[in-house]
Amino acid sequence: FEPVGYFYDQAMWIGLYYPDLEALYLRLSDLRPAKLYLPGGVLLGVLLLAGLTRRGRALYVPLSVFSTGAVGMALELGLLFAFQAIYGYVYHQVGIITGAFMVGLAVGAWCAGGLAERLTGGRPRAAALVGAQLVLGALALAMSPVLRQMAGAPQAGWPADLLSTCAFPVLTAFVGLSVGLQFPLAVASRIASASERATASSAAWLYAADLSGASLGAVLAGAVLVPVLGIAQTCLAAATLAAAMALLLSVRLLKP
Repeated sequence: FEPVGYFYDQAMWIGLYYPDLEALYLRLSDLRPAKLYLPGGVLLGVLLLAGLTRRGRALYVPLSVFSTGAVGMALELGLLFAFQAIYGYVYHQVGIITGAFMVGLAVGAWCAGGLAERLTGGRPRAAALVGAQLVLGALALAMSPVLRQMAGAPQAGWPADLLSTCAFPVLTAFVGLSVGLQFPLAVASRIASASERATASSAAWLYAADLSGASLGAVLAGAVLVPVLGIAQTCLAAATLAAAMALLLSVRLLKP
């Protein structure tokens, strides 16, 4: 679950085409979780100060959608790396695992859409969005011990086919479910009282934030975090990010 060999493999290929970037990329091998605490804490403090203004609080919703996209992709890539680490291959099952994520995404969006329609007013919708972030953070926090149990399951007598065919897709579906909960609640929270045109515009901006976050999360998790920090620390970083977003969104409960 600490595929550092993959990191050096990427460095070798970068060096073949962009020699000047290889040394820069290799410097990322010194990255440690402790080095992320200070800049992360400073950024969180700045965002909390921005929440003193109405415009600053308005940024929390698209920021939470952005971070949700990043966390979702980081967890999905972590699952794919874990699957390959346990079974030695990934391509045979990648379609099933990715499909399970999309199914979970659709189910989560459907459930949250119905919930958003039943909730009236900005505060209940803001509270539901905080809850969705906490669910995502709890799932990210539980991912590492669950994966370690699954890694030892074949040696404990569990059928390998059952684990690879069922357990990983189910776990990925839960990740998709927790991500899918966010978007309808975020849209409802942001457009509690807006015109139809403003509704479409807000949804478009939130969707763009989601895709941007997913792209950034895929690059950072796939190229840096999982290879350098390992799957466990990547899951912990994802859980920390989700918790930070839940804290920011909680500010909107005080002054929606």
